[in-house]
Amino acid sequence: MTINDIARICGVSKGTVNRALHGKPGINPGTKEKILAAVRENGFRPDYRAKSLATGKSFTIGLLIPNIENQSFAMIGTIIEAEFWKRGYFLNLALSNDDAEKEESYLELFVDRKVDGVIVFPVNRDPTAVERILEKRIPLVLMMNDLPSVETNVVTIDEYGAFLAMTEYLIGLGHRDIAYIDGYKRYTAKYNDHINRERFRGFTDALAKHGLGFDGNHYAEFLPAYYEQKDSSSISGLFSGPNPATAAMCFHDRIAVWLQVRLIRDGFGVPDDVSVTGFDDMAELSDIVPGITTIRNPFAEIAAKTVEMLVGDIENGTMSANKVRLGTELIIRQSAGVPRSNRR
Repeated sequence: MTINDIARICGVSKGTVNRALHGKPGINPGTKEKILAAVRENGFRPDYRAKSLATGKSFTIGLLIPNIENQSFAMIGTIIEAEFWKRGYFLNLALSNDDAEKEESYLELFVDRKVDGVIVFPVNRDPTAVERILEKRIPLVLMMNDLPSVETNVVTIDEYGAFLAMTEYLIGLGHRDIAYIDGYKRYTAKYNDHINRERFRGFTDALAKHGLGFDGNHYAEFLPAYYEQKDSSSISGLFSGPNPATAAMCFHDRIAVWLQVRLIRDGFGVPDDVSVTGFDDMAELSDIVPGITTIRNPFAEIAAKTVEMLVGDIENGTMSANKVRLGTELIIRQSAGVPRSNRR
């Protein structure tokens, strides 16, 4: 059974069958369903090896991300896989585990496997491996993290604007002493440096805009060991003493959830004593009591734009260098409120 057989059975052209199989526009819904039914009934499977020989394409995409424990990477990767599947591409997923050398090896492997395109969240600030991909004329998209010296497609979000907006929201509620709990920064490849820096800059610029200084005693770096640590005094101490913070800006939702649980356990009211905010808008946040105020990361838009840019270059035989920065959304729930000192 070949694609020509399916076309003959359905009384359509080979091109129409291709559009139906790959979810492309320009086909009547009834015709598409008729074709897909014929495919199912006759057990048709495309011969990708023959197709590859005929087109010079492998119909595979290399996706390299740091890990799948981070919800952002997992969600974006899931959406990207589904989008490429609809277009007839297979996804080769690789995890760098924050290792610059491993990232370089995987990028070289993608070249050896003759992938049609590459998507990478770079952990290595040295652009050499990425530049080799471009030298081979393999379309590339950098996702969530830019390498300024590399001329290629980039999809990022406005990290700065997100934390500027959240800080201004807390200031608007009446908070003047706001703690900042940073993400874990001790990555070997330092891929998080730019993101950490932009979020913190948005936070401090918002304070300065309203004539507020930042108390260095209200800063903490969150360590992975804290997830299993029962003693949270090193963090909760930010909210007690002679000059306590009345709110906390957390680098991401996982920190915010951890902090809120421990604050309540240690006798603090949320938001009565401490307002807590996060970043990402994890699916389970709305089920936590009180619901956590956060910033929604546009996962679907990141994935869709990344796929659109890469597919465009693959199908058009181009090597674009477009930079897209997507906005975020402030999601207001119950974990942030007016501080006690401002209530009447």
